[in-house]
Parts: sequence; structure tokens; C-alpha cells
Amino acid sequence: MILGTNTLHEYAFGGTSVNEHTGTPRNPWDASRICGGSSGGSAAAVAAGFAVGAMGTETGNSIRRPAAFCGIVGFKPTFGRVSRAGVVPLASSLDHVGVLARSVEDAAMLMDTISTFSGHDLGSPPP
Repeated sequence: MILGTNTLHEYAFGGTSVNEHTGTPRNPWDASRICGGSSGGSAAAVAAGFAVGAMGTETGNSIRRPAAFCGIVGFKPTFGRVSRAGVVPLASSLDHVGVLARSVEDAAMLMDTISTFSGHDLGSPPP
């Protein structure tokens, strides 16, 4: 169920999530600090308790950095564990789909839900 949308670094390409066009997410622990990027809006929403978890994509550190900045769990799975079908590629050999969550247990539940084989994604291993 989609609860809402979040802001992120423009073109999902940056480490701060500062975005003059859609607004910069505020770190729920200290509004004077950034959330990291590029999935900073998702990390802020999870840390603030708006959602149990959120999906994110990572090529360089876009799940783990915002999770660390906002004090939550960021999980970048093994390559191919989650299909990248529908994800706009930045660097197809490095792109991953993962989760941000408030706890390891919540991250594991989300990963169980989204881990799937897709014949449309050459990076997904067969079942």
C-alpha cells in the first residue's frame, strides 16, 4: 500500500537529498541536519514513524547512507535478489533495489515480500 511520496536528491543522483525544486527532507532527529541521499525522504519518513518501511534503489550508497543519517536500517541485498524491472538504470551492473526500515525484523519482512524472480530482469537468478 502506497502511503505517499517522498522527495529525494534530484535525479536520484547525490548524497544529500537537498532539492530546491521539491524541497529538502528534514532529519527527524535534528532538523538542522541532512538526511543523506539519495533516498533521504524515505529514510526521514521511516525514522519519523510515518511508515514501517520504504523501498529504495542504490547504485553507490543511496539506501545505506540515508539510513545511517536517520538512525534506521538500510539493507542493500545481494545483486539480483530483488528484480530491477521498472527501475530506470543508472549503472546496470551496480543498481540494486532494497529497503529502509525501523528494525532488522521489519527489513527482513519487507525483503521477504519483494524478493522475487523476474524474467524481465537479467540480473535476477532463477528460482
